[in-house]
Amino acid sequence: MPISKLGRYMTSPEFLERANAAIAAATDDLLAHGIRPVYVDRSTGEIVGGGVNIDIEDRAVRDVLSELLTFEHRELRQRVVALGKEKGGARMVDDAVRAIASALLLAKTAMPHEQARFLEVVGKQMAYVRLHAVLVELAHLMIEGERNTEHDVFRDRNTISDTLFQQRIEVIKQALRH
Repeated sequence: MPISKLGRYMTSPEFLERANAAIAAATDDLLAHGIRPVYVDRSTGEIVGGGVNIDIEDRAVRDVLSELLTFEHRELRQRVVALGKEKGGARMVDDAVRAIASALLLAKTAMPHEQARFLEVVGKQMAYVRLHAVLVELAHLMIEGERNTEHDVFRDRNTISDTLFQQRIEVIKQALRH
């Protein structure tokens, strides 16, 4: 095919239609295999569908952020990434995710007679998270995810009842407000 004919074809509506159909088919195939495609939104220049682009060393924290900050939470994701790119911001995000996860784990595992210690530890941990509004919003997202988890291997429901667990979740949320 001569170059001029190829150029005309590549700029034709027919080529665009075929290219878009091929992209749609490839995307459907990836999704069918449980793979979330990553692409650049040309209108915004943002990367869509990928992991959180912050220089966080701890893979577990990166995985938590990538799992939580999906396309559904795009605005929060952008604010977390912006904070993570500030000087010391990646460390703040990392420390906040660890603090929130630690408080949630403690809510599931602290024995009922350890309630005073639970309150003290959660108060200290959430004080750090309260330093930045985006971290508080991230904490609430993590809490809701935890609250909606049905298969919890860490919590013995005979020792930590649903009522006690919900009370502890409310304590964490209150600590985020003060």
